[in-house]
Amino acid sequence: MSDDQAREEAAETEASTGEDAPVPAPATPKRPMWQRVAELLLPPVLASAAMGVHFALNVPDKIVESPNDQGSKEKKPDKKKKDADKRRAAAKRDEARTPEALDADWDTYRETPFDEEPARTAWARRHQLVINRAVIEARRQAFAGAPEEPNVVLASTTCRTVRCRFTLRSPFPRELDLMTSTLRRLYAEGEPVWRSFEIEPVEATPGAPEGEVEQGVQITVAFLTDETDSNALEIPSATPEADEPNEVGENGGEPDEPAEPEN
Repeated sequence: MSDDQAREEAAETEASTGEDAPVPAPATPKRPMWQRVAELLLPPVLASAAMGVHFALNVPDKIVESPNDQGSKEKKPDKKKKDADKRRAAAKRDEARTPEALDADWDTYRETPFDEEPARTAWARRHQLVINRAVIEARRQAFAGAPEEPNVVLASTTCRTVRCRFTLRSPFPRELDLMTSTLRRLYAEGEPVWRSFEIEPVEATPGAPEGEVEQGVQITVAFLTDETDSNALEIPSATPEADEPNEVGENGGEPDEPAEPEN
């Protein structure tokens, strides 16, 4: 190989080497220290500020302790005790009223339409039983010795606070008359039961077949006491008429002398 050829090959080699060599990037300027420190501290500072705003707006000054919280010193309410308190309150509300309290309620509701009178639930239930017992006793007394079973039925009963209302029905008006006059005389433990006793007719049973219950009376009563004993109900015999002779005289004095025959 000649010298000229060697020089050409060397030149080609240098040219190819110069084309493939990487070009170095320009040097990045160095940032100041305060900027780098700010970039590191800014995220936690912003997060802390956000938490502070959240607590200031949403967290109360004093945390209310709930009985259900773990470790709470406040005791949970006792369900059994709560139920017992409710039962005691209901019993006190429905216990028998004093005569003065009953008189006050009577003065309050006596002029109130019956359907608008409020209801004392326990009182109403207890006195419905008294009404049922009273009707049984009156029927027994009114029709004692009757050849046939009476047809009077107690159709309905409703009790409120001081009054009860019930309806009697029978196909025979005479049976209703006997029942109402007997019920008027109801006593318990030697004392009258009724404070008030009002009767009014009711419409006949609509569309009732002939011979079935048609006539009716509606009776509204008020009690003299809240403690009427249904087992002590009694109906004294009707008072003798004043013009009937008696063994101790017309006015309760000495026996009447027999009249002398006329000459």
